[in-house]
Amino acid sequence: MVVPLGKRASRSLLRQIAALAALILLTVCSTCAAKPAARVRLRVVFWAGIEEQKVERENVEAFNAAHPDFHVALESIPDNYLEKLVTAFAAGKPPDVLLLDSVLVPKFIEGGALLDLAPYLTGDSSFDSGDFFSQVYDIARRGEEVYALPKDFTPMVVYYNRESFDAAGVPYPQDGWSWEDFLRTARALTTHEANPLSNRYGFMISPTPYQNIFWLWQNGGDVLSPDGTRATGYLDSPESVRAVRFYTDLLLRERVAPDPSTRLALGGEIFQTGKVAMVISGHWWMPTLRASEHFNLDKVGVVGLPQGSQRVNVIYESGWAVARQSRHPRQAVELAEYLAGPEAQRRRTAVGLAISANRQVAAGQVVVDPREQVFLEEIEFARAPWGSCISEWSVVEDLLAEGIERVILGYATPEESMRQTARLIDAELSMFRGEQ
Repeated sequence: MVVPLGKRASRSLLRQIAALAALILLTVCSTCAAKPAARVRLRVVFWAGIEEQKVERENVEAFNAAHPDFHVALESIPDNYLEKLVTAFAAGKPPDVLLLDSVLVPKFIEGGALLDLAPYLTGDSSFDSGDFFSQVYDIARRGEEVYALPKDFTPMVVYYNRESFDAAGVPYPQDGWSWEDFLRTARALTTHEANPLSNRYGFMISPTPYQNIFWLWQNGGDVLSPDGTRATGYLDSPESVRAVRFYTDLLLRERVAPDPSTRLALGGEIFQTGKVAMVISGHWWMPTLRASEHFNLDKVGVVGLPQGSQRVNVIYESGWAVARQSRHPRQAVELAEYLAGPEAQRRRTAVGLAISANRQVAAGQVVVDPREQVFLEEIEFARAPWGSCISEWSVVEDLLAEGIERVILGYATPEESMRQTARLIDAELSMFRGEQ
C-alpha cells in the first residue's frame, strides 16, 4: 500500500543502513554466481493488512499457475518492515522482490541493494513504461536506471462531508478553488459554541509534513534547496513562512480547526460524525470511511486541493523492486513486472486503498466511482515527495513536524520556528555528509 510509513527510520537506523551498504556490496558477487535450481524459487515480501494480503496471494497464485517452472513464496511483514529488510540484506538472505514505499528507495539505491531493472525491461517487448503515469514511474528512476516498478499511488485531496455542508447551507467546493475560497468555506462551516466540543469545525490541521508540505510549494516555498543539502534560505524564506502562517492560523486565529486537546476529546471519527467538515488526506482513507459502521460513503465528496500562487500537489507511491543479491535476477524482474502489470493491478482495485499506477486500470476505477476522477486530475500538478529524493528525509521530516507543532502550540511564531528548524535541519544534514 501507499500510506507513508508511520514509523519513520530513526537516525540510528539510517546510520545502520549506511553501514550495511558495504556488506551488501561484498556479498553481491558471491550470490550472483550461484546456479539456479531446476525450479526457480522466488520470495516476495511486502507489508499489508488482511484484505491486501488476500489480493497479493491471489496474484502470486495466478503467477505460479502460469509459470510452472517458478515457485513464488509470499511473505507479509506488517511490523518493523524496514528493520527486517535491513537484517535480511545484511545476512545475505534478502527477498528476491520487495515492495518499497518511495521514501525507502533512496537509501536502498545508495546502499547498492537494488537491481537496475532497465537492462531487463529494454529487452522485453511486452513492457511499455507508457502504461504507467509518468510522474509515478519516474519516482524510482535515476537517469536511465530504473529501480522499482510502481504498484499504486495517491495524491492528496480534500474530503468533505456533504451533510455538514448542507446543514450550514454552504455550496460544495469546486475544482480550481483558491486559498481564499478555502478559508471562506471553512469559516462558513464553523460554529462557535461556548463548549468547543459542541462546535462543528471547517477543517482539521496536522503538524505531520506529508499532510501539509504542499502548502509551502503552493506559495513558492520549500523545505530544502533543490539539491536537498540545506534548509536555510528555503524553509525560513518569506514564501515558506507565509504558508506556515496561513496553515497554522486556521487554528490559532481563524479557529476553524480544533486545537490538539479538543481534537483528542472529540474522538476518532470526527469527520464521519460531522464534527469536522473537511479533511485533507490520500486515497488510503477511502477504505476507512467505507468501513465506518454508522457512516455512508455517499456522504463523502472529494475535490482537488485549494491552490495558492501555484497549483501543486504531492504524490505518494509504492513499487516493486528486485534485490541485487537475488540468485535469479531475470526471473525476479519478470515477477516484478507481473505484480506491477494490469492483471495484478485490477485485482487490487477491489481493496480501494490507492490508485492503480496503470493508466488503463485507473481509468476503470473511475467507472466504478466517479470520485476517482478527482485523484487522476490531481496527477498533473503532483510532485514527488522529498522522501523519494534524499535518504535523510525522515530526520528532516521529524524536525519539520516539531517546528510546525511549536507554532500550533503557541511556543513560537512561524518566523521564529522556521528559522530555528532550518538551522537544526542543516546541522543534521551536515552530520550525515560527514561535515564538522
